[in-house]
Amino acid sequence: MNVEAPTITRTVTRLEANGWVKRVQGKDKRENLIVMTDDAKARFEEIKRTMEQFEEECLSDFTYDEKKKLLHTLLHKLSTE
Repeated sequence: MNVEAPTITRTVTRLEANGWVKRVQGKDKRENLIVMTDDAKARFEEIKRTMEQFEEECLSDFTYDEKKKLLHTLLHKLSTE
């Protein structure tokens, strides 16, 4: 993924401070699991619905083939970065 460990740590710390995730002790002391909080799960579903509505509005004038081509292009772009 080309992301430095300190960047991930800062991001997780920020998500934890905002109540999105919590750290849970893993099987041994070297392992920490990052899990979504119950509040975050509920908020995530709401955000997901909002994003899906926004996506539908943005792509409403696209044909099926245009949507398919756009998705293919975006996935290709993401996979090459």
